[in-house]
Amino acid sequence: MSEAEEGCAGSARSHHARGFSLVELMVGVSLTLILASASASLLGDFMATQKTLRVANQANTEITRLLRDIRRSFQASEFNGNENRACLLEFLNGDVNSLSQYQCKFDAVGQGGLAVAPAGVGFQLKPTVNEPEIAFVNVCEPIAGIAMPSGKGGRLLPPRSPREEISNWGGANQICPAACPAGQRPAVRFLTAARGNIAQRQFPRQAQATSDLNLWGGVLCASYFEDQTRQIQNLFGTNAGAFKPAFLTVTAFIARGRFDVLAPITEPGPPPVRGSNYVWVHGGLLLEYNESQEMSTFKN
Repeated sequence: MSEAEEGCAGSARSHHARGFSLVELMVGVSLTLILASASASLLGDFMATQKTLRVANQANTEITRLLRDIRRSFQASEFNGNENRACLLEFLNGDVNSLSQYQCKFDAVGQGGLAVAPAGVGFQLKPTVNEPEIAFVNVCEPIAGIAMPSGKGGRLLPPRSPREEISNWGGANQICPAACPAGQRPAVRFLTAARGNIAQRQFPRQAQATSDLNLWGGVLCASYFEDQTRQIQNLFGTNAGAFKPAFLTVTAFIARGRFDVLAPITEPGPPPVRGSNYVWVHGGLLLEYNESQEMSTFKN
C-alpha cells in the first residue's frame, strides 16, 4: 500500500473513531423522538381502550345485579293476605331514604290510567295496607366537588337522562324519572321499612371519588298493568292463585363511560342537547304476580 493510500485509510479510521457527525446525531434524535411519540400515543390508546372495557364489564355486572335483586325481592314476596304482590311508588315529601315517605300506586298504564314516572317499585306489601317493606327507588345523589373522569376526549360530560334519550321508544320515556339537577347524578337505592337506606346495595355505589363516576348513574323505570280478563272473571284469590293477575314491567339503566373515543360533536339544538362520552346500558324484567306461587299436591 502506498503512503497516500495509508494516509486516506488512517483518516477514515480517525473519522469513525471520533463518533457520529452532527447531521447523524440530529437524524438519530429525530427518529427517536418520533418513535417515542408514536409509542406514547399507542400506549395511551391501549390504556384508554383497556379502561373502557373494564368499565363496560363493571356496568354489565351492575345492571345484572340490580335486575337479579329486583327479581329475588319480587319472588320473596310471599302471600300474606294482600293480593297485591308489588306496586309502583310515589314519593310524598321529606327524607328520600325513609320508606314511610312513599306510597303505592296502581295506575294501570293504557287501561284507563295514564303512564306515570314512578319513584320506584315496592315489594312485600303489608297484610292489610298497601305499604311495602322493601323498595328500590330513584334518587338524585349530590356529587358537587367531585371531578369528572377524563379520557381521550377530555373531561367526560354527563349524559342526558333516559327520559330524554328514549323519546322514540313508543312512550317508554313517560315511565322514567326526570333528569337530576346540575351537581347531582341519578342512582337507585334499596330501602327497607326497618333500616332505611342500605348504602351497600346502591346502584351504582355511592360517589366519593372521580373513579366512582366511571359509572355515571342508574335509573329505574317501571309500569303496572292488569290482566283484565281474569279480573272480570274473578279468576284469582285464595282458591285460584293468591295474588291478583297483574304485571309489573321494569327497565333499568346504568350509564358507563367511554374513554377511548373523542367527545361526540355537539348536536344542534338548545341545551341540554350535547355530546357525551357516556352510554346507557339497559335491561328489563316482566314480573307476573302469579309467577312461582305456592302450589299444593293432593294425594289419596
